[in-house]
Amino acid sequence: MTVSVGIYLVDDRDMKINSMLNRARITQKHLKGQSSQSQYAIYSSKQRNDIMMQKTIENGFEDAIKNKEFKVYFQPKFNINANKFDGAEALVRWQKPNGTIISPGMFIPLFEKNRFIVKLDYYIMDQVCQKIKQWESYYPHLLISVNMSRAHLRDPQFVEKLNDICLSHGVSTSSIEIEITESAAYESLDVLT
Repeated sequence: MTVSVGIYLVDDRDMKINSMLNRARITQKHLKGQSSQSQYAIYSSKQRNDIMMQKTIENGFEDAIKNKEFKVYFQPKFNINANKFDGAEALVRWQKPNGTIISPGMFIPLFEKNRFIVKLDYYIMDQVCQKIKQWESYYPHLLISVNMSRAHLRDPQFVEKLNDICLSHGVSTSSIEIEITESAAYESLDVLT
């Protein structure tokens, strides 16, 4: 059993008890799932601002998917030995309608935690397949690397779902390279073997 304790140091004696408790709870929620050991944290306004930002990002996810605000960029891979363009890696950015770009460093860890990442990964895969189909007459043997979350490793239909996306666009699975981070792979060795 592990214990997470949120602490609020009272600096305003006129503050209502409920407000104090809410601040302690905010800090406690911020700790949950971060460690397998008991821990504590002291409330700070930065934590509150971070949680409010996370809530805003979470609340905007469904509309962002629907409105295609997640943009896939392609970082070229160049083979120096063969002196030729060899493929690309798909990278996602969240571009708001006002032009603001939200860094993946802000939304990917949050989406990993709340499992929105699964839906986002399939969205990205769909976008990548569309682009491969569009480029295939110019680059017939293009290999695109796509990062996928470790959350998929426990889904027995994962490969089938990826295959279905490729088939729906008439794209060969040999055009796609799936990348999973090393740490994620080590955490799921039982699934990979």
